Amino acid sequence: MKHFGKSLIKLNPKTSKNILSQLCFSINFLFYFLFSVFFLSVNQDLFSQTSNVSSSIEIEIKIIDKIGNESLDNTEVILIETGKRYTTDSNGKIYPTLPKLGNYNIRILGSDTIDKRKIEVRYAKQKFNLFASSESKGIQVKGQKDKSNLSSYNLSQQEIKRLPGAQGDSLKAIQTLPGILPAVPVGLTPTPQFNVNITGQPYRNSDRGDFVLRGAGPRANQTYLDGMPVSYPFHLGGQASVFNNNLISDLEILTGAYSVRYGFATGGIINVSSKSDIKKKATVINLNTFLTDAYIESPLWEGSYMIAGARKSYPNIFLLRAYPQGIPEDAKYADYQDYQWKFATKLPGNQTLNLYSFAARDIQGYTRTQAEFEASSGNGENRPPVGLDRRFVTNGISHEWKISDKIKHTMRASKNTFKEFYEIKFTSPATAENVFGLNNTTTQDLYFVENSLLIQIFQALSLDLGGNYRERRIGLKAENITSQSSLFADVFNNLINSSPTFRALIDGDGILTREQAGFGELKFAAYNFLIIAGVRYDEYNRSRDRKVSPRGTISYKFESTNTSIQAGSGIFRNAPIGIEQFSLKSGNPNLGMESAEHNVLGINQEIGSSWTMKLEGFKNVYRDIVVNDSYIQNPYTLNNNPRDYIERPNTVINNPIQSRQLFYSNRGYGYSNGFEVFIRKNPDTSRSSGWFGWLSYSQSITKRNNNQPRLSDDDEAKRARDNFGKKLRYQSSLQEGYLNVYDDNSYEFLFNNDKSEMYDLDRTHILSIVFGWKINPSWQLGGRFRYATGLPVTQINGSSRLTQAATFGVNLYLPEYSNLFNSYRLPSIHQLDIRLDRFFNYSWGYMNWYLDLINIYGRRNASEEFFDNTRPFSNGNPSFSYDTLNSPYIQSPLSGGRVIYLPMINFGIEVRF
Repeated sequence: MKHFGKSLIKLNPKTSKNILSQLCFSINFLFYFLFSVFFLSVNQDLFSQTSNVSSSIEIEIKIIDKIGNESLDNTEVILIETGKRYTTDSNGKIYPTLPKLGNYNIRILGSDTIDKRKIEVRYAKQKFNLFASSESKGIQVKGQKDKSNLSSYNLSQQEIKRLPGAQGDSLKAIQTLPGILPAVPVGLTPTPQFNVNITGQPYRNSDRGDFVLRGAGPRANQTYLDGMPVSYPFHLGGQASVFNNNLISDLEILTGAYSVRYGFATGGIINVSSKSDIKKKATVINLNTFLTDAYIESPLWEGSYMIAGARKSYPNIFLLRAYPQGIPEDAKYADYQDYQWKFATKLPGNQTLNLYSFAARDIQGYTRTQAEFEASSGNGENRPPVGLDRRFVTNGISHEWKISDKIKHTMRASKNTFKEFYEIKFTSPATAENVFGLNNTTTQDLYFVENSLLIQIFQALSLDLGGNYRERRIGLKAENITSQSSLFADVFNNLINSSPTFRALIDGDGILTREQAGFGELKFAAYNFLIIAGVRYDEYNRSRDRKVSPRGTISYKFESTNTSIQAGSGIFRNAPIGIEQFSLKSGNPNLGMESAEHNVLGINQEIGSSWTMKLEGFKNVYRDIVVNDSYIQNPYTLNNNPRDYIERPNTVINNPIQSRQLFYSNRGYGYSNGFEVFIRKNPDTSRSSGWFGWLSYSQSITKRNNNQPRLSDDDEAKRARDNFGKKLRYQSSLQEGYLNVYDDNSYEFLFNNDKSEMYDLDRTHILSIVFGWKINPSWQLGGRFRYATGLPVTQINGSSRLTQAATFGVNLYLPEYSNLFNSYRLPSIHQLDIRLDRFFNYSWGYMNWYLDLINIYGRRNASEEFFDNTRPFSNGNPSFSYDTLNSPYIQSPLSGGRVIYLPMINFGIEVRF
């Protein structure tokens, strides 16, 4: 599958002015029409009264699924006072006849629950809508897969689906759990990084990625759908997950000391489980300001079903056309799309077969500035401004076989294909002229196989055995090289000759990695104890690493107080991620696996059925982290570059062996210590109204040490003079530094004088408060507040003028940074989101109108510090760049050049039938 979806077609402003005017008019008309319907329904519902009286005492009761808001047919209902039993019809209704007016107690019988309701009959023909729990328990966010309460968070679909600020995306609920926050989103696994500093600052100890779990690197986590790898869990910027909300059965969030079944990660695991049983057909359509999605589930024949979902966003239509002056100049909104498909059927002999196909695509680069430039230059027919275009497709199969009551076998296999175009521009440091640009094209085919056998030895003891295999074929190639500069040839050739990394990009690079693992885990549950002990064995072909990783957890529950105490510890490993790190041409092919040690201690307290409190402390240690290394070299490598054979054959013949810089090493070390608090008020399932919510808080400190020699500019210059013309014959990498021996028998020792610095993505305090208030069966109000400490950066203290630029008539300035790395923090981030829902229930299903006010007080949350090289250091330079994806806002210009910042409004409708 070469392409997923179609590229956006841009209208030529010269030939489509009338069309755009009509489009804007239609959007505005639809927007105000929807608002009119929405608020007219408010008045009708809240202020109308009914006082009909009839002599006949017959009533109508409709039973509605509280989670799905759909009618429940074939459901038994008992009226206690009359002793009669009824069964709902296809519309979920019963029509009982009562002897008199007054109060009546109702019992709604589910498959595993009995819901109690009470009604007051005041007149004949009165209608009641009673909400009950269906067989589906909705989406749950879990930790440890219910094997242990350690890092376990169970949130129902009622709590998650209408989370304010999440646009109905259940997976985004994980960002409200303790210790989890989005990371820097651009340049994702497996995007090459090429030693480019992610903050533009002189010191770096992190990578870009999706999210950070308890101080682990954002590229140290893994995401799965039903155990199959997913290239990335969120669309660019974390706007939405890559899964349709209705597909999800439960979420498994593993942040520490998790099962040996999961490998290839030193951070955390997100395992999304899809629905596993469909009993009746349902269709859901969701349309809102920024996207449209559709979902259908249906049984096919006995024991089989199919699920399909698709989604398409259109920020370029609404944001850039409807109100372009309200969008921040440099705000980028990804145009994304995704689909999911699943087929399942039962086979003879207690076997189940599942087929999967799911994919996503993201295009980022739409900005107001770029749109205005293209419109004014008459380039409306050109492709849209694309800074990043990425996509993945996963196809897989799984087979489950319940051999007996005590033995179950599971096998799954999948192929994940990833492709990304990332635009790179090279500018002259003297003139700021765009010398040339190119597309960095990265591809990856990931093959994944898992085989496991679960044996229930006896009631209290079980054994889980299995293995994983992962193969990655990664390619890298520069495409679409463009330039209109006279400097192109000189700059291009200089980069080719001086930079192995750039040469690998131009010539093309590729690599194959294989990882295989075996695991075994014993689980003992008896006498209020739950003990899990396991071991995992990992092999990595590039470095020939063979590692054993023990893991285990233990918990005890005091039944009298509903108090549980848990503890866990384990070793976790992961091979290098980026092709630039272990490339044979431009990286270090001998890089070994990274490792982490997770230690967790926690207490869980349940107070009745309404309240849960959890407190956990953790200490994670990260070793053998892959870091940028300017000093590691291999003195003996073959001089076998094809370009050198052609351009410099004599040099290759005379020097068949050469010393090559490796750029990366496993010298990194880090740790993260902290504690987390989680307090939740559970929704009352016996009532159709009430409130629920949770509070999560984490306090932690995360540091990294790259273990590199820190040389001053003078030391670097002296070293270059002393070693000029020498050839490296031997290098030894020690904890204390590097020992180099040269061909003239001289030697040098590069002392490791590095020290632990604050992690680039460290946030000392993280707070999330979520609440939902079910006002009545027709209305729900929700809110979400989040706060986090700002990211650490290295402070800019001044600037110096670049004298070379003056010869071109340009004034350019270079920032001067403090020697205290990551000692200054950006301002704290905080944000409040509010959501209002209105439900309409019908015989065919339900309709849900919603209004989501995102970032209600227009807070601009700083994401990084930006220095304008055309201006000297001053009060206004550097300035902040703001996160317009996780904290979007609308800017409204006022007279006198003033600007006010307003919330992003998301208005939509969900229909289920």
